[in-house]
Amino acid sequence: MNPADQLSRGLNAEQIVTDQTWWTGPPWLAQDSEQWPNSIDQPCEENVHEEERKKVVSVVVENEGTFNDWYFGHFKCYFKLLRVTVLCRRYLYNLGKPAEERIKTTRIKLSELIDAEKQLVRLVQKEVFSSELKDLRKSGFVQRSSRLRWLVPMVREDGILCIGGRLEHSDLSTESKHPMIIPGKHQFSNLLAEIYHIRLLHAGPQLMLSSMRLKFWPLSGRDLCRRITHQCLTCFRMKPKLQQQFMGQLPSPRIQASRAFTHTGVDYFGPVYIRQGYRKAPIKAYVAVFVCFSTKAVHLELVSDLSTAKFVQALRRFIGRRGKCATLYSDNGTNFVGARNQLKELLKTLRSRDHHHQILCI
Repeated sequence: MNPADQLSRGLNAEQIVTDQTWWTGPPWLAQDSEQWPNSIDQPCEENVHEEERKKVVSVVVENEGTFNDWYFGHFKCYFKLLRVTVLCRRYLYNLGKPAEERIKTTRIKLSELIDAEKQLVRLVQKEVFSSELKDLRKSGFVQRSSRLRWLVPMVREDGILCIGGRLEHSDLSTESKHPMIIPGKHQFSNLLAEIYHIRLLHAGPQLMLSSMRLKFWPLSGRDLCRRITHQCLTCFRMKPKLQQQFMGQLPSPRIQASRAFTHTGVDYFGPVYIRQGYRKAPIKAYVAVFVCFSTKAVHLELVSDLSTAKFVQALRRFIGRRGKCATLYSDNGTNFVGARNQLKELLKTLRSRDHHHQILCI
């Protein structure tokens, strides 16, 4: 039996020194082998102790958050949040009133919804902009380090933090001149942006933001509207990812070396305005663009209109400058088709026998 076994029995170093079993072994070891016990697994000492294990108790502390987090987190719809807030305010009002003065109707008035909305805005602002509200009530200005500094905030008569601005003398309503400031990352702002998104028939972020700013001014409002639009399942389904087709093989004139403008494409751009002389009104003109397929060289010719005759003239100038081209590609515009027909008639005339006979007779 080694010291590790002794220590596993619960003995320390001092007990090992006086332990006879450690130094001499068990008593039956000095007897004949016939008298040895059949099993040696049984403990032979009275001071064998059971293994003691430490018990560890872990405690997890969870922060329940503020009342606003708990209250706003219970709602998934902005209108339901307003209605429940109206009922809660009506209940608190009836507690302090006698029976004959209490509100007993089950219908919710528009004025109650407006008051409930203002109360919710005050709760959110008191939670997020508490330091700004304190500074405004104390000195009328916010600190230079505040993120609301450039909005020139002010506190309205109803205790709501809003934008100052320079529209005080306009004919707009008070809410439009001084929108209420709300944070961009808050459950109240998310619910408000979602209801604007639905009421505007799943509008985009820019329309949502411009509509919200008529009454509210969310911080980082563009990011808020983009996030709500991105999370909308209906908008995601109505904008599926379009399939992209694989491009075909490039034609041989595009990838084979050849003389410049051997294979050419032509198109028009414009109009452009030019002057024919001093003190003359500008006239409308166009530019014929000839592009080489192999070298990507560009040749420009100015034409006065989109007629077939003017294009033929531009084509003659191009050929006189760059030489004849083997193929000429276009988008089948009326002037291009007309020029093609004229050239085919000219070729047919040149190949006819009557034409050859007339030339020989001359």
